[in-house]
Amino acid sequence: MPQPADPNPHRLSTEDAFLELLTDTLESMERPARGPFLEKFLKSIAHVDINEATSLDIWDQVLARKRELSENVGKKVALQAALVDVLASADLLRLPILMEYEELRKLQINATTDPLTSLYNRRFFDDYFEKELNRSIRYSHRLALVVFDLHRFKEVNDRYGHPQGDILLQMAATTLRKSMRTSDYAFRIGGDEFALLLPQSDPEQATAMSRRLRAAYAATQLHPAPVRLQAPKSNLLLLRWDRPPRHL
Repeated sequence: MPQPADPNPHRLSTEDAFLELLTDTLESMERPARGPFLEKFLKSIAHVDINEATSLDIWDQVLARKRELSENVGKKVALQAALVDVLASADLLRLPILMEYEELRKLQINATTDPLTSLYNRRFFDDYFEKELNRSIRYSHRLALVVFDLHRFKEVNDRYGHPQGDILLQMAATTLRKSMRTSDYAFRIGGDEFALLLPQSDPEQATAMSRRLRAAYAATQLHPAPVRLQAPKSNLLLLRWDRPPRHL
């Protein structure tokens, strides 16, 4: 009998988030289009020359092995375990991969994070928000989403240059990280647009977070340019599933 989904899952690691996003992306592609990507991906982690057809076959084996392992242990098994098992069984996993783990980790981080701010990127936001939304509907949990941009950011770029604008964006990201809870997720979803996903947050908590962010940005000054971080009134969407969604 299938096990019920955990209504309070652990926070995804960077590796799991990357592989989950990779699996979903590949499933949405036609099989011929998967081959070139999988050839490069598997070659980068196995350090062997394999063609597209072999890469596709190995990936199918990985997914089948993941299902098999999950059924055997009665719970979801990470794709990483199945990937290592299949590569090792095919004699494609060599010792250097263990020594070059940091390179793979960088690849995984690059797939889910914004390079300038190190926040999660727009692609991961689209994927993860949909999953959190479906989870909140299924378990009748509250979910809050705060979306905002920086006030008059274009003027900073025009007057002080894009390098100074980049510093401003990095400061905005740092302020956001300092203000959020460990259970929250922060994203850069556009040029100067940011989003904060607050799982299981009631209206008071979400509103307090928005006010705290606004105050933190107002108190942050950019040097050497005499510019302060300013966020206009944020768009705050509060969701709870025992009543219709509403905006504040």
